This record gives sequence, C-alpha cells and structure tokens, in this order.
Amino acid sequence: MKKAVVQVNSKQYIVSKGDEIKIDGSLVKDVSVLAFWENDDSVFVENADLKNFNVLFEVLKSYKGKKVPVRRFKSKSKYRKNKSHRQPLSVLKITDFGKNIESKLDSKK
Repeated sequence: MKKAVVQVNSKQYIVSKGDEIKIDGSLVKDVSVLAFWENDDSVFVENADLKNFNVLFEVLKSYKGKKVPVRRFKSKSKYRKNKSHRQPLSVLKITDFGKNIESKLDSKK
C-alpha cells in the first residue's frame, strides 16, 4: 500500500490514495511530498528521489468551523468586550500521488 508524508500549508499529513484530510483555511498555497513508501520496507526520503513526486487532490467542501468566543476583561474598570471567530476549513480528497504527476487542484462545486 502506497503512503506518503504530504506537507499542505505548512502542516504535515500521512496519506494514502483515497484519504480525506481536513485543513485549516480555504486556500491551498503550498503542497509538497516529504517522504514516500510503497511497502512497509522501502522508504524514499527527500532530495533527488522526491523531486518529481507530486500530489493530485480535489476539494470536497469548504466551510467555517464552530464559533469560538473571544472575550476581553479588565477588572475594576468595567471593560468587557465580546467577539467571536469562525475558522475557515476545507476537506481535501487525495486522488493520486507519485512520480511525474502534475500537481493541480480539482474543485467540485
């Protein structure tokens, strides 16, 4: 079974073909393969072996996460502020990875 360590937007994931990963943000800026192995025995890591390795994936959905309250408070001065934040998230499906595959993004709408 082929597996790879893929770096997407400065976070690393261990993936195989058909896996779905949830990433922070709605934009995919940087994708690279850091390690790759076909069986449990052989591992190809870095440099010359991985220059031609790329990842092909598609965005299944983009959405906002749960609302996180942000509160500021200072005692004795009656200072209170309430805000909230919803982090943008995306779900990616790894369709293929390997040598001489053109790294591109397919999005379903």
